[in-house]
Amino acid sequence: MRLLFLIPFLSLISCSIKTGSNQKVDSYKYFDCQNNIMPITKTEEVLVLKAKELRTCFLENSEKIVWISSYWQGCSSQDIVKQKIFFEKYKDKLVFVIVSETFDIKEVKEIEEKINYPIFFIDPSYSNARLKNSAEYMKDVLKENITDEALKHTSVFVKNGKVLKVAYNADLTEDFFMSLF
Repeated sequence: MRLLFLIPFLSLISCSIKTGSNQKVDSYKYFDCQNNIMPITKTEEVLVLKAKELRTCFLENSEKIVWISSYWQGCSSQDIVKQKIFFEKYKDKLVFVIVSETFDIKEVKEIEEKINYPIFFIDPSYSNARLKNSAEYMKDVLKENITDEALKHTSVFVKNGKVLKVAYNADLTEDFFMSLF
């Protein structure tokens, strides 16, 4: 029984310890909501989503809850297909923004094709370390509304600038979403 309890915890730890390949990217474009049609569709380009653009384009004027998924394809317990299914079910109440924590472009583009939904890339200007980069990015996105939990979880749900809930992939259940709305 103890082993069954530890398995989800161990998978979370393993996702936190791995570093990812963080390829150096020579050619990428910064997403600019002023020059893009919303909602954004998947693209062949490598689109970096700066924290300021995430706030401006998605958080500031949304009447819906914004779900920010910090995605790392190297984490087997983070099921982006499951996330997309929940988003499709509640898309009238949610804005779904997926931001890849790494520049594993080939893998991310394959996943983007599989789920038929855009995946942005995290702004690489904060740090070369995947987890530090993600934490600094979220601090910049949420500014004064940041919480310790938002820095530690892969899914952050925000409305009117305030963090409503946070979750790991295993937490994303029907009950979780029903309590969110």
